[in-house]
Amino acid sequence: MDREALTRRLRAVFVEELEDHVAGWNAALLALERGADPPARAEHVHTLFRIAHSLKGASRAVHLPELESYCHALEESLDALRESGEAPDDALLSRLFEAADTFAEVARRLHADEAVDASVFERPAPTAPGVPAPGESPPMPGDVASNLKVPAARLDALLVRAGELSRMVRRLEERDRACARLIARIRARRSEAADKTPYDAILEELYPLHAALQRDLGELTRVVHETDADVRQLRLTPFADACASLERVVRDAGRERGREARLRLDGAEVEIDRSVSASLRAPLVHIVRNAVAHGIEPPEAREDAGKPRAGTVRVGAELRGSEVRVTVSDDGRGLDLEALATRARAKGMEPPSDPGLLARLVFVPGLSTSGAVDRVSGRGVGLDVVKREVEGFHGTVDVATEPGRGTTFTLSVPLTRTVVRALLVRVGERRFAIPSTNVLTLKRIDPAAVHLVDGRPVVLHEGAPLAFRSLASVLGMRAPTAAAGLVSAVVLQSARDRVVFRVEELRSVEDVVVEPLGPRLPRVRHLAGATTLPDGTLAPILHVGDLVRSALRRTGERPEVPAAPEAREPPTLLVVDDSLTTLALEKTILESAGYRVLGTTDGERALQILAEAEVDLVVSDVEMPRMDGLGLTRALRSSNRTRAVPIVLLTGLSREEDRQRGLRAGADAYLVKNAFDQSELLAEVERLLSS
Repeated sequence: MDREALTRRLRAVFVEELEDHVAGWNAALLALERGADPPARAEHVHTLFRIAHSLKGASRAVHLPELESYCHALEESLDALRESGEAPDDALLSRLFEAADTFAEVARRLHADEAVDASVFERPAPTAPGVPAPGESPPMPGDVASNLKVPAARLDALLVRAGELSRMVRRLEERDRACARLIARIRARRSEAADKTPYDAILEELYPLHAALQRDLGELTRVVHETDADVRQLRLTPFADACASLERVVRDAGRERGREARLRLDGAEVEIDRSVSASLRAPLVHIVRNAVAHGIEPPEAREDAGKPRAGTVRVGAELRGSEVRVTVSDDGRGLDLEALATRARAKGMEPPSDPGLLARLVFVPGLSTSGAVDRVSGRGVGLDVVKREVEGFHGTVDVATEPGRGTTFTLSVPLTRTVVRALLVRVGERRFAIPSTNVLTLKRIDPAAVHLVDGRPVVLHEGAPLAFRSLASVLGMRAPTAAAGLVSAVVLQSARDRVVFRVEELRSVEDVVVEPLGPRLPRVRHLAGATTLPDGTLAPILHVGDLVRSALRRTGERPEVPAAPEAREPPTLLVVDDSLTTLALEKTILESAGYRVLGTTDGERALQILAEAEVDLVVSDVEMPRMDGLGLTRALRSSNRTRAVPIVLLTGLSREEDRQRGLRAGADAYLVKNAFDQSELLAEVERLLSS
């Protein structure tokens, strides 16, 4: 392995080590700031010294000289403090808290593959600058047999492999059933045959083969289940890890806003998946910061209200089946519902009369009850981002408030992000996966039980009227003709909103491996990822929050599109994208809308296809190897045969000059992937084909 590759691997491990040290650094500092007796104070100072020393050596190993010098200066300051035995003064504490922020910024830059240069360390430096002693070696690791650092990405990969093994087991189970059916057919024919000898010979070979297959399948199933359980156990981490920075957040926000606040953590020992823990950190930081900035009153106001001067922000976690329920509550003033209603009216919204529904307006972009705009309270944005982030990993977030008593945010998230329990449904001729955490119940509905309320179809569920929608219509697909008799439906829930969706078939509930859409499609409306089913087909994983919001926004059911005459072939589209996942996703969307779709991964191959087949429209990426989308567009426009073929460029390049370059090349439409809405693509395709 070359030096550069080795450095990259070491830095991946170093980032995790650095993040762990930031948590330990903050914890020791906060304990020092609160005051401690001399023995405890000495222990906390020693912890800080040890972290600075460890990071100094590790920085040298991964070739970060600026960080190495910075840690050496910290080490000198802390060594002097350790020798004196005195408590650190406010100036030194401030510099040490800044050091924690510097470490966090270094970790962020390394994560983002950005340069770690002198600009990171331009904040006030420690009091004792210096350079490492010549020939000084990095600290030796401890007992590696009992503690072994494994990058999170490798654990993610292991869990994905375990999911693939589970799919293999399901495929082999189908082979076992097929073998059993074959034996049954042979036995049936044998019973009718005059000469049973040929059938006996075949069965004599099939019986032991089938028995061996069943033994091997049983053994493989056991090993796969044990491997899956072991890998999941390896990935578990205490909920406290997701909350490592929250005490520091409470401290900093309180100082900046003149509040006295403390953090209380419940359920710290609850074990959750590492990926979920990492995903929870940013939402928890934002909610906790808001609790101090917006919820906790000034000390004098709390005393006047008969409360302790210091407010409490409580963060808790508990397991609920395959979910983790996380709550963040404060004992402050509660949300200002009147202010929320006023802000809503100012933005042209009619606020709901129900206090619970009114409180949920805090998740609407741009609505804030804070009159101040600063680094703590923000600019009226943030809780909408929290909601989007939580829903992005198949969770939900809700809020409840009580004037004068406080506010509680409740997050329900799955135990893992990599493998989720999902309900598989058929919509039209396509299969989709719905995270089971959002599935309230399954139903069979008599069409006669569907009623119109204010022009909207509803069905009764547990005595309450719920919106009733065709999932195909909400997804922008051609809705199939409703069949006679009972129809299949699933009741989906996002926070407190519930909608009944009609589907063509309820298939099964399975553990599926989540395959992200990737950086080229960071956000596709209604979709949260994809999964590969045991038969090899790709099934989109639906984003239930998007589905529910879309269904409740509609004034009525989308009109059914009449089926085309059987003699008429559907339009043929060509999709060109060098990402296989993106290509499969776009094909799924277009085929679900009734089009015949061809696909390829580069522009040159696309030209060959267009020379051999009649294509009615082309959807192409721009950035591709060999021939990019602009070159493909120019080539099509220069040929008499393809000059009139409509071209849609679907790309992640979002600048206006990129769009103009695409249109100048001859594209008929230019859609940006990071703002991609599948209904927009379908509408553009339909417009171009009908023009």
